[in-house]
Amino acid sequence: MVTLDVAQRLNRKLRESQLKTVMTRSSDVFIPLDERVTIENSQKSAVFVSIHFNDSRRRGIRGRDVLSFRRIIRSANRIQES
Repeated sequence: MVTLDVAQRLNRKLRESQLKTVMTRSSDVFIPLDERVTIENSQKSAVFVSIHFNDSRRRGIRGRDVLSFRRIIRSANRIQES
C-alpha cells in the first residue's frame, strides 16, 4: 500500500502542475506486465514512471535502482547520481 500511496501523491502533484497523467492502477491490485506495457504504449509522447520499493532483512543496505532504456541512459545516470 505504501507504493500506491506514493504513486497517488505523485500523480496529484503532477496534475497540479498541469501535466497529464495516466495511472496503471488505482487500487491495490496486481496488473500483469503485458497490460501495463499496453497502457504505456497507448500514450503518445509519454514518460513511463514505475515506482517500486525494495526490501531487505539486512540492516544497513541502502541504495536505489534506476532502470531505463539504453537511449536515455545518460538521463537515468544523472538522476541516480543526484
